Amino acid sequence: MGEGPQMKQAKQAKPPEKQKKSVGETAAAVYRFTATDEAPEEGFRRLCREIGKIDARAGARLLAIGLPDALTIEEACDVLRVIECERETWLVIDDFWLLGASLPPAFGAALLACGGAKLHVVVATQALDRDALAAMAGRGEGDVAEALAFHMRTQDYERVLSLDLSRVLFEAIGGTPFFEIALTITKRCPVEIRRAHPLSMLRVAWALKAAGKADQEEMFGNLMEELDGQLEASGPLRAEWLLLAAYRHFPRLDEMIPLLQRAEPMFEGACSRVILPEAPWAFGGYFQLTEFHLKVGEADREADSFEAFIDCYSRLTNGHGCGADALFRAELANLRGDMANAEIFAHKGAFAAEGKRQSIVQLGAAMILANIALWRTDTAGWQRAIDLMERVASGADRDTPLVRSVLDTVRGSLLVELGAQTRIADWLKNRDFPPGMLAPMILNALYVHGVFLLHEENFAQFVGMLEASVREVEGKSAYGEFGLPMLLAVGYASMGERDRAAEFFDLAAEKGLPDGFVMHFAGYSRLFPELIGDLIEKKGKKYPWLAGRFGAVKAQLDVGWKTLHDAVSKGDLPDALTVREREIARLAAGGLRNGEIAKLLCVTENTVRAHLRTIFQKLDIDRRAKLAARLNEKLP
Repeated sequence: MGEGPQMKQAKQAKPPEKQKKSVGETAAAVYRFTATDEAPEEGFRRLCREIGKIDARAGARLLAIGLPDALTIEEACDVLRVIECERETWLVIDDFWLLGASLPPAFGAALLACGGAKLHVVVATQALDRDALAAMAGRGEGDVAEALAFHMRTQDYERVLSLDLSRVLFEAIGGTPFFEIALTITKRCPVEIRRAHPLSMLRVAWALKAAGKADQEEMFGNLMEELDGQLEASGPLRAEWLLLAAYRHFPRLDEMIPLLQRAEPMFEGACSRVILPEAPWAFGGYFQLTEFHLKVGEADREADSFEAFIDCYSRLTNGHGCGADALFRAELANLRGDMANAEIFAHKGAFAAEGKRQSIVQLGAAMILANIALWRTDTAGWQRAIDLMERVASGADRDTPLVRSVLDTVRGSLLVELGAQTRIADWLKNRDFPPGMLAPMILNALYVHGVFLLHEENFAQFVGMLEASVREVEGKSAYGEFGLPMLLAVGYASMGERDRAAEFFDLAAEKGLPDGFVMHFAGYSRLFPELIGDLIEKKGKKYPWLAGRFGAVKAQLDVGWKTLHDAVSKGDLPDALTVREREIARLAAGGLRNGEIAKLLCVTENTVRAHLRTIFQKLDIDRRAKLAARLNEKLP
């Protein structure tokens, strides 16, 4: 029998037999379902009908959804979570394995967790595959997070390191980001306990590296040295150490690859138990050139190196970073004005990332597709890219504060570039960054905040923030050394300091033109035609291709920008709500509370809140009271 902890607990509490009760007592209801070797669709329908005897609305909703797949599993799980029953009720499911093999693992986990205190679910099953068993055994973030918070309060480090920390490395535990807890563990946990749990300490090291802050980086190095002396010269844990050791050289791919090649044979075909595909790729950095374009004039060689890196790295990590190499090429083509290749590589990256649940890569690809749509004057394509971002961040396993922060930042980047700065998330406007943000996420959020300041005509504050960031960029990223002077040039030009602006535009050209970057120059020429015109004329002597490519990109970009800007200004974009958003918006406008909407639609309150947050942003309102009036304007 393949049983995890929750399953054992459920089976120990045997369902009561139906029996007569004395006056004033209510008999417990017992419902039984036995899976058989039948078509999965029919088995699922029978299960739904049994659930319908407990909660008719939930059963009907599940029947309407049908056998869950990747697109409908989130909705099905939401229905299970809000099943209601008025008396003590038992649902007994026998031979679940016959049906469970056809269901996503998340369904079994939601089934065991469904309903309130009065509903008890007992599942009897033979061995399931590893993913399904892990999900149904209750080894999810919630259980581990609660146990971790308790054991950290009591400083019971033996029990802390006995937990499977892999799923909570990028979560907040009791309001504290795990990477801060990792720092505490490394500083305070006795050495003998650390030595007894090398796998957990490798996971702690990974969390420290991901944080990207100076004290965590230093502790990451110290912990890796400690583990190096402790682990055997070969074997799975040495393979894990080598994989993590490669991140000592991040993002210098040429130095990371040899360590991966040493680690690969030691994994013996298995995947890492430390770096999982759920981890935010590049620590939340959705623009690959920012992270991996390191040397001026070598972007094409770096693209080849990146492809070789991902080929090996994604095999070892079960798909972590999958599609990022194609996204790098898409970004490169976009900045060169090569939209045909940019579109191909963006779709390639998005498709590869979707198969391995790489949300950060998908969001980056969606941003490139939105840029391509703008260039092509395609308002519908731009909206499709925005909708893709929402779908990426609304999956049951991906609707996390971290992914939502990245979504807000990507969408904010697109909106501020169109002059729709009032529609970005408030935390980006106010620079009120949520806790737990990783270093690349902070850098991207600062960019959006800076452009917001620029559009609000806070020029001095914009320039001051950029000037203070120069040391953070120097020597770390060729793209940063291109992008920062470009923004400084825009800031000084906006303040009327033409000579200073020309100096920074010239510096940006030195860093960007060797790799063919013309898109930013074409974009800003709309605002500063004389400055950019003089620059293109001067640099054309060194780069004969420049004038022709710049002129073609500029002409197309000017038309696309005006079309999209006008659409946003008129309220045509990005206000288009999805079908579910319209449904929730109307119910909220009608006076229903979040809990009432959740009950009516058989979803969780968290889902309702997430949708309302998106609705408010799309409709450019800040509270529920304004919803009815705005809907009358916007919805047919």
